[in-house]
Amino acid sequence: MNRNLFKNANLKEIGQLRRYMSIIYDNADFYSKHFVNKTIIYTTKNKKIELTARRDNFMHLCGVAYIDGPRKFFNDALDQKILIKKDGSTFQKLQIMNQFQEMLGPHLRLTGRSNFTYLKFDHSIRTNKSILALALLNNQNYMIPISLLNLKFIHPFPNGEKIIKIESRDLKTGKITILN
Repeated sequence: MNRNLFKNANLKEIGQLRRYMSIIYDNADFYSKHFVNKTIIYTTKNKKIELTARRDNFMHLCGVAYIDGPRKFFNDALDQKILIKKDGSTFQKLQIMNQFQEMLGPHLRLTGRSNFTYLKFDHSIRTNKSILALALLNNQNYMIPISLLNLKFIHPFPNGEKIIKIESRDLKTGKITILN
């Protein structure tokens, strides 16, 4: 984590974060059930990518960092040790986090490599409507999620190619489930 990109949340920002807590909890649960210990396979007409997410990727999607790690969030909140992005993207991400479940939905597109001011990624999974995108980084044989993007604030954003199939492979059992 590059601490220069973060700052301590002030009392007003802690209050704003509190309002998003149920959304963060719900999406942490969704992320744990549908992404952790699984490989999600996104297929377009011309390409197939595999996304393998870990628990520690989740805090990057929220745009927050914790001094003592994600498991001690409540203590950090009480001690005002929550770090938020200086560029304002923490609250941009939290505004769309309630729609994160769309990342397994029917109306998605796969984009290629893009470079923005503070972010470079190899692919993204984005909604058809310009709502949100999940930025992905190539980690040898699979992709990892590195950021949740609020497309309301990013213009222009690549259109990408329509995703025609989404599968989930359980990393423990190898069982493949068609999601969409």
